[in-house]
Amino acid sequence: MIPRGSVLVNTSYIQFKKSDNYFKWARFGECMDITQAFLSGIKDCEEFPEALEIVKGNSSGKIWLIGGFVYRTIASQLYGLPKPEVDLDFVVEYPVSDFNLPSGWRADKNRFSNPKLVNGKKQIDYVHLGNIYSILQRQIEPTIEIFLTGVPLTVQSVAYDVNENRVIGEIGIDALQRRVVEVNDLLFAEYAAKKKNKSLHEMIQEKADGLGFTPIFPERKSCP
Repeated sequence: MIPRGSVLVNTSYIQFKKSDNYFKWARFGECMDITQAFLSGIKDCEEFPEALEIVKGNSSGKIWLIGGFVYRTIASQLYGLPKPEVDLDFVVEYPVSDFNLPSGWRADKNRFSNPKLVNGKKQIDYVHLGNIYSILQRQIEPTIEIFLTGVPLTVQSVAYDVNENRVIGEIGIDALQRRVVEVNDLLFAEYAAKKKNKSLHEMIQEKADGLGFTPIFPERKSCP
């Protein structure tokens, strides 16, 4: 029987607790925090340091790595899942107006009209924090914390803060700990599903299946 407040990871119990605004898992008397799990997962990723240097050279202020590469890498370390394909989505506080890219790299646009830096099969999605759809729609101050409240699904509400060298996002970390995929913001979840030409139910189920997590669907509104 699994103790309450624990998760079963690679057949070993990992005790969950919250400390200093981030989450730690204690395993057999040792302590591995969520940042260590992420950094362990990317230590052999050659694309990451190259991409980070390019983004640093083409922005100022803070930088965050977001998206599936973050939460899938953490899940792979915690639950013994295969490592995800490299898919690097960076959010920058202050973008440049003109890119200065290394030889072989060029700037294109992604499906959200944000810059995508490309070199053969290597790709970097480059997003200005103040130009994120959920922030623009709510007309609120562009902060990474606000961004994380507007992502479609809870498991997506996590980011790697490059400047502070730590993983942030309590909602996303909690979803990873509970191994669930559920709606974080209904309006933006429905928008994301529509962009993918899927129903919200299909999007949640697909994300959960890809992680081996439990899908939690929003309750249907009953007619009065």
